[in-house]
Amino acid sequence: MSEGSDDWLSHVRERFRGQLRRADALVNAAAVKSASDTAEFVSAESPESDILRAAVVLLHAALEDLVRSIQRQRLPYASVDVLNHIEVPMPHGAPKGKVGLGVFAEQFRGLTVSEAVQVCVDQHLERATFNNPDDLARGLREVGVDEPASLLGDDAGQIKLLTARRHRIAHRADDDSTARSPAATTRLIALSTVVEWSDAVRRVGERIVTAVHDLEKASDDD
Repeated sequence: MSEGSDDWLSHVRERFRGQLRRADALVNAAAVKSASDTAEFVSAESPESDILRAAVVLLHAALEDLVRSIQRQRLPYASVDVLNHIEVPMPHGAPKGKVGLGVFAEQFRGLTVSEAVQVCVDQHLERATFNNPDDLARGLREVGVDEPASLLGDDAGQIKLLTARRHRIAHRADDDSTARSPAATTRLIALSTVVEWSDAVRRVGERIVTAVHDLEKASDDD
């Protein structure tokens, strides 16, 4: 189990809630700006729409960062099967695949085994992504959460829509153009939809923190 669970998990929860506040501030800004205009805003390319797109990116980042932060604390204590899927970082120029003990010793000389494992986990998490509900469930399962899909519950559909839209925003500038219709076509985004996604992320995040708290408490009691 990880150490100082009350301290680190409280910090992770507050970090998550703070990121949600940032996303909600963007949603509120878009709502205020829209209400102040004489005409109802419907343009997919309006400033209000881009503010909402930024909120979508932050909402996904908040959920992804929550799972990544939990993994950073708990992965070093995961099962051998889970740890075997984490690569050992090798210095630049080291051969791929099997390496001699000297290369390994040079990479981690002066570190305890626990410290070396943490280095490997940290570098693994720099590349880890959680781009959909299945990824989130996998990340939680790796740190000992049983039936992680149940934590998504009825919100799984909203999370799937959120993560798919975030991908389109981040990688295609929310463009709907196709090979047959190559002209740039920006997708509409509704304030009410982003509010629903924010609520879903908040509920899922709190359920995740509660489940991990229970795991940590069970470990303390053993």
